[in-house]
Amino acid sequence: MGSSKGTDVTTTLKSVLRFLLPTIGQEEGMNPISLISLLCLDWVNTELDLGLDFKDIWQVKTNSSNIIVFFLDCFAVDEAFGNLKVDLAEVEALIISAIRYVDDSHNEEKAGGKQRLHEIVKRLFESSNNSLDWVSACKESILRMFIYGPSEKLLEHCQRKNDRLQQDRNNRNTEEEDNRKQKDNEDFGLLGYRDDDDDYDDYDDGSGFEDNEPMKDLTACDKECGYCGTCDY
Repeated sequence: MGSSKGTDVTTTLKSVLRFLLPTIGQEEGMNPISLISLLCLDWVNTELDLGLDFKDIWQVKTNSSNIIVFFLDCFAVDEAFGNLKVDLAEVEALIISAIRYVDDSHNEEKAGGKQRLHEIVKRLFESSNNSLDWVSACKESILRMFIYGPSEKLLEHCQRKNDRLQQDRNNRNTEEEDNRKQKDNEDFGLLGYRDDDDDYDDYDDGSGFEDNEPMKDLTACDKECGYCGTCDY
């Protein structure tokens, strides 16, 4: 009975993941998908044998900028990295060189998916000959990720970063909304009323009457002057 229930749960989990995972890369307006996220997707896909294809997303995301972010995330949680200094321009130059090497090695048939990123990272380490301190410090833990998936510590770091990005985005949206409301209030002010005043009490229609002033008799007087009756006669 328990075995049957476990099988049902696994089957349902696979179905749900097959439905959800392909949509993750489409949420660019939220938190754009990172290479760490793609490694997670690939790991789940492989472990549960879901048969999903993320090759197109990998192809788009495996560029020098995202690979730099990938390394920086790894540096942030690697205790072996410590206080080592990193020249980002040097890292980017190594990444670009590694990308060209890997793509040229495969000629017309480029490596795709996780394999391409893995080969780029390995080529970067090989070309450095362990002459850089950060390569010696982080090489083993980074390569291990391609086999066993991202560590819990790395995922927690990325989640905190995503939370900060989302908070910054919310703050910007709130600021933009406040600015919009202020501009609307200024525009309404030019018309003589406030947007929060449903009765338009402050609206000036040009009649010269005040709200607390009694209405005058506008019936024509007997002076035959054609006057409207608003004078003191």
